[in-house]
Amino acid sequence: MLIRNKKAFSRGLVLMFSFLAVFVMFFMPIFPTHEGGTSNGLVYADNLFNTLSKGSSYFFDPTATDRNSVEFRIRSIQGAQVEVDVPFKDAEQQALVVQMIEQTGALQVTAAAGHLTIKGDLHTLLLAMVTDANAMFHNNANEVAARHGGADGKKVLRAWWQFGTNMIKPLQKKEYLAEARAVSAVLTRAIEPSYNFFGIQAMNVRDNVPLVAGFLIFYVVYTMWYGFAIFELFEGIGLTMKKGVKQEV
Repeated sequence: MLIRNKKAFSRGLVLMFSFLAVFVMFFMPIFPTHEGGTSNGLVYADNLFNTLSKGSSYFFDPTATDRNSVEFRIRSIQGAQVEVDVPFKDAEQQALVVQMIEQTGALQVTAAAGHLTIKGDLHTLLLAMVTDANAMFHNNANEVAARHGGADGKKVLRAWWQFGTNMIKPLQKKEYLAEARAVSAVLTRAIEPSYNFFGIQAMNVRDNVPLVAGFLIFYVVYTMWYGFAIFELFEGIGLTMKKGVKQEV
């Protein structure tokens, strides 16, 4: 290989080897975990941003004064009564939902093959769903299990999610539009984040600004690091890009 520019090629080699050294180090188990052990940089970064994502997905406020909270979003249907048939294909989930609804005492529920008929105070039921979701968001699966006869916490959330999803269209068809929006708010702001982030410790970005900024700056610098290494190596062997000369036709 013919080296046209030794200085540029040497700079490229230094940048490339240092880039590879950092790359290898990043995949070594030298980064701390919440459990007190160690992991590689990829797992550490993934866990970090999962915890930050969970911290920014907390939409619970029992006082219902925060406009972004799920409690605020369902406050408008307080005292409203509904009567609707909810389709259900999974018999096991249907039985669990019937049990959970009866435990809340908010609604009258009648089970039949393939559907449930519910009648009563939907707001109280949604608050019960939010209570379970809030407990699971804080990784308190035992609290949910104790409330529902020992049922697994994630299984409870799956049943609530299926029940809520199946309920939205029947509510809309009977023109319970505010109620349908309230159910949707519970699903997206309570059930889904609690289920998806269960087992992860929450962290707030504002409490970890130096760490987050450091990771983002490192990402940008490391990307440029590789780009300059390639640029210098190519310049060293004479592969350069120059502006073309415009030719008149």
